[in-house]
Amino acid sequence: MHQLFKAFGKTIVLHSFFTHSDNENRTLKNASNAGVNHLLEGSVQIDAERIRVSIRLVDISAGCIVWSEQFDRDAFFAITLQEELALSICSSLKRFFCHE
Repeated sequence: MHQLFKAFGKTIVLHSFFTHSDNENRTLKNASNAGVNHLLEGSVQIDAERIRVSIRLVDISAGCIVWSEQFDRDAFFAITLQEELALSICSSLKRFFCHE
């Protein structure tokens, strides 16, 4: 979140701000009504040797994925890995928005 805020400023809205229920459609409608254009989703998978972070960007009004990328790294648990992944994700998102 820190790197996203540094890269995009006040245009970042926390997903938890809209999750008042378990109903995803309601969450998307609330986000859309608040002027939010995109929802960033992701997951992390870890095995003995690798970490995979999968990120996708959903266009709320179109209801489709507009960007997706996977980031694979060697599995060592350190703050430097977290920082490097965050910077890589933000750089990729910046490139996407510059070309959109």
